[in-house]
Amino acid sequence: MLTALSLGAIGFYQKLISPHKGFSCAYRVAHGGTGCSGYIKNRIIEVGLLRAIPDIRARFSDCRTAADDLNARRRRRDERSIQCLDAVDCGCNCGPSACGLTRSARGAKSVNDSSDCGDVPGCCGLF
Repeated sequence: MLTALSLGAIGFYQKLISPHKGFSCAYRVAHGGTGCSGYIKNRIIEVGLLRAIPDIRARFSDCRTAADDLNARRRRRDERSIQCLDAVDCGCNCGPSACGLTRSARGAKSVNDSSDCGDVPGCCGLF
């Protein structure tokens, strides 16, 4: 009975909650394959709920590690974006489009788009 209830709860989550939450399973994003809910559902079907519990705990731990890694990568990418925008203070017009961001998006000064890059080193190459 617990197995059926667990599978029903996972099915409810997969159909009604997951599609609307706005983000994907970190484990699936980092490693590909099935997300945690699909993995857990399959594992419960294969071995039953009680025997699947150690695997479920391990998967959630691995997913947490994947989320931490993805967040660290995102922070490094954001830092590089800020460095690129800081380099745009030189006034080159290639910076915002190359970075995909604008100074105003970060709440900083706007860029003088009328000048050209000239020989400013690193202005567009920080990504």
